Amino acid sequence: MRDERSLATQGAGHLALCLLLVFLAASLAAGCLPTRTNRDVSHAAYEASEEFFAMDTKMTIKVYGEGAPEAAREAKEQLLALDALWSAMREGSDVARLNGGAGEMTALAPETMRLLRLSEAVREETKGALDVTLLPLLKLWGFAGGAHRVPAAEEIEAARALTGAGKLKLDEAAGTARLEKGSSVELGAVAKGYAGELVAAGLKSRGVRSALLDLGGNIETVGTREGGAPWRVGLRNPFGGAILGTVEVADAAVVTSAIDQRFFTDAEGNRYWHILDPATGAPAMSGLASATVVASSGGRADALSTALFVMGADRAAAFWRERQDFEMVLVGMDGHVWITEGLLDRFSAGEGLTGEVEVIR
Repeated sequence: MRDERSLATQGAGHLALCLLLVFLAASLAAGCLPTRTNRDVSHAAYEASEEFFAMDTKMTIKVYGEGAPEAAREAKEQLLALDALWSAMREGSDVARLNGGAGEMTALAPETMRLLRLSEAVREETKGALDVTLLPLLKLWGFAGGAHRVPAAEEIEAARALTGAGKLKLDEAAGTARLEKGSSVELGAVAKGYAGELVAAGLKSRGVRSALLDLGGNIETVGTREGGAPWRVGLRNPFGGAILGTVEVADAAVVTSAIDQRFFTDAEGNRYWHILDPATGAPAMSGLASATVVASSGGRADALSTALFVMGADRAAAFWRERQDFEMVLVGMDGHVWITEGLLDRFSAGEGLTGEVEVIR
């Protein structure tokens, strides 16, 4: 009897276990297991990042909130698509077709037309300090393929003749553009900033309220950090070492043009950087080592950072006083720092800031 009772007990226990397993399987299929919050189930649904290479640089996208993984993937796809449109070196891109158009009108995507219009507007506004028709000169110096070298003065002048006002013609109504024969464009001074602006707008349209886009040092922020605090963006020291400081921003772009981004050094130790002065066809010797712009428009911030670097501190300060639709931090070759008064309550000095600081009012 004792053995029979033991067998009966074991059988009942086995049956109960089987029934429990069946119940759990059915509950799992029906989504009826004891509940956990969405955040407990997978915090990844509320925070996602994508890292990839585009526009000749490493890019990182971080998105927060419900649907973050899908939003981050869409942002990556949008940036890759824009890279395919705007790369001067990619066969079939809008820029490659425009450059190869031999003086003929070329139909372009709406995004490309808007980017060219922005570039031309800033060129006019800055009296030529920004110029996207500098590809002949960039090639000459080795900053757009080929070996780095210091070209002869007559080579520079010949290339400069292919650049400047009037070389690019836009027909916005028709969605077409034309370059004079021999001229060509390169959008490196504006493309990443405008791409960040477009992607940020796309994220907002799908309800994202917190995201950070690091496009090779071009920073674009959507909203604030989770919890409502502003983003703190570090400002790189153009001389190397510790950061100059940080700026607090929300829904804004922070873009820097500096001597340490793309450069080469000759046998005598002279450094030549890729930011060319359209007026000379050579690296801009404006007395600045870097120019950082903070603005609501990523495209404008990118374009202005290049133009202000070319202008130098005095012209840049005068330009800011006329417009005041952006803020800036300038660093001189001697370490002197200029900062516009609109950033005073948002800027914190870092260990790399060793020079005097002057406020532009």
